Amino acid sequence: MCGVAAFDGYTNEYNRWFDENGPICLAKVNALQRLVPQTGLGVEIDLGTGRFYM
Repeated sequence: MCGVAAFDGYTNEYNRWFDENGPICLAKVNALQRLVPQTGLGVEIDLGTGRFYM
């Protein structure tokens, strides 16, 4: 497998990890809220399912 197809089979496992590790998930959300401006222009560069898209 190559490209996106290599990750398609792990979407549920990836999201489940965050469901089962709430305090770590919340720490990431809090960090993003402190570091990402609420207004203006910006670019998001991330890997994952879009769970933390702001």
